[in-house]
Amino acid sequence: MANHPRNAFPATLIASTLAVAAVMLACPAAVEAQGLTLDRSHEVGSAMALVEGRDADLIRDEMTTATELRFRLEARIEDLEDLLAEAKARVEVKKNEIEIIETEKNLADRQERDTEKERLEAEKKYEEAVKKVLERTVTYREREIELAEAQREAAQAAIRVHERELALVRVNDEFAALQGSGGVRSLERAIRLERDVSDREKELLESLRDRARRKQSESERERRVYEAQLEILEARKDLREIEN
Repeated sequence: MANHPRNAFPATLIASTLAVAAVMLACPAAVEAQGLTLDRSHEVGSAMALVEGRDADLIRDEMTTATELRFRLEARIEDLEDLLAEAKARVEVKKNEIEIIETEKNLADRQERDTEKERLEAEKKYEEAVKKVLERTVTYREREIELAEAQREAAQAAIRVHERELALVRVNDEFAALQGSGGVRSLERAIRLERDVSDREKELLESLRDRARRKQSESERERRVYEAQLEILEARKDLREIEN
């Protein structure tokens, strides 16, 4: 979802508009007598929008997509946690196997069975290389979880953005409905809506900022996943060299 900021409306014009509004509110009879109408499209209307409004149906569709993504990521995190537990268990099994080999090697050394000792040393070296691959797989799974969590947070931040967008759409629609209306009450309501628009814009911009930060965190964690994958490749290369 892309939001393109508009140029802020000149502060002097906004101030003059509010000054006129104050005079009109102070002299309601003059408003009625002159038949003044609420048509601020060239003044406050263009000054109010700091973020470009979008179609409400499109916003709802994107919010549905973000919600579905969040649910899928929650399920993925559970699956990844299972894979992480499995990877950690394999490391522990391999550690035990290496300890057994070390015990047998020490025994062969004490008994001066040199051929058996050399064989066990080679076997230990190979199993330690296997353990290194398994340990790096653990790191990879951990970083996959971190990435999925960051993606889930980004999806939740996107949902908040869409919620703020819809809130802004509603108040903008209310303001648009007042265009061309006359009378003091319409003007009072327009001034209130102007404040509401400003508040909704602030909330939307804050949520957009938060989403950008979440996406930045997601990118950093994605980089760490790739690094972990490269480390696995390096460990596998070392293992192949031992095998050969």
